Amino acid sequence: MNTLAGRVAVVTGAGRGIGAATARALADAGLGVVVAARSRDQIERQTAELVAMGRQARAVVCDVTSEASVENLSREAAELGPVAVLATPASPPAGMLLLNADPPAPGGGLD
Repeated sequence: MNTLAGRVAVVTGAGRGIGAATARALADAGLGVVVAARSRDQIERQTAELVAMGRQARAVVCDVTSEASVENLSREAAELGPVAVLATPASPPAGMLLLNADPPAPGGGLD
């Protein structure tokens, strides 16, 4: 029995590279996936690929440095189902607002 079935993963930086690979792996594991990044064309392409494979996915444009954008991401994810996984491969500071923590000072993240 797949305990992840019906649950959702939110993946930031999911338009390409490690983020896109993470979204695919989580979708293959049975989760619905919210494919999030700043680049609409990239996340729409990734989402279309997942849907074509029979996976549940939604593209959400999100700038993780914007509280309003992160709040929108949270609402969109909740509409897809209960969130079980938050993956932020874009960079370590990317999850700061998502986790309701104080963001680092400018220049405090990875370059």
